[in-house]
Amino acid sequence: MLERIYMMLEKEKYIKLIKGNATEANVPLKLVTDLSVINKFEAENPNSPIGCISNEPFYTFRMDLYQNTNNNNVFRYCNVQYNKFGAASLVLFHTNEGIFILLQKSYRPFINRYVYEIPRGFADLKKDNSPLHTAIRELCEETSIDISKLKSKIFKLGDIFTDTGLTNNSVSLYKIDIFIDSPLKLQNNDINETISEHILIPINDINRYIPQINDSFTLCALCKALL
Repeated sequence: MLERIYMMLEKEKYIKLIKGNATEANVPLKLVTDLSVINKFEAENPNSPIGCISNEPFYTFRMDLYQNTNNNNVFRYCNVQYNKFGAASLVLFHTNEGIFILLQKSYRPFINRYVYEIPRGFADLKKDNSPLHTAIRELCEETSIDISKLKSKIFKLGDIFTDTGLTNNSVSLYKIDIFIDSPLKLQNNDINETISEHILIPINDINRYIPQINDSFTLCALCKALL
């Protein structure tokens, strides 16, 4: 049984935790916060416990109980809730040679492959007080670009949700236009990032690279910025 595999949060603490995320009344799916309903479900489904499996400072991993308000059916659903924001930047270099889009080739162990993507990351709550600060800091760490020393313009492209069926995690997307005479020398300054190279793609050629891009942040940023 899962209770023997995972150290789940005590039920009273779990109920207190999720009551802060309780859904509104007039919605089709309602998060169940009634302990008696949860206990009844677990008694009828002994191999499907409800509760918080991991309660970390920046996220919770939970198996929640939801009720369909149209037919009152209850069912178990996985929920990963993040408590810090993410940000990503689509960088365009405006040079004497043309306009170039910055991509970086990074190894992602979860899919065991290298992918082309734009600079991005999660907030450092000790340093960042907004998604924009996160975007600027991550850009500097992953490329050595310090936009405070360059002529640039920043536009917010909007927010995206990484997986609306699993998590509340949102990422703010920005377009950063940098105006220079010639492309900069780029390097990764974050020892925890496995960035093997930075590439500059002429903006008029980006459509040729789209089939090779699988990262959702990058595709969304390109879509919002260029379409």
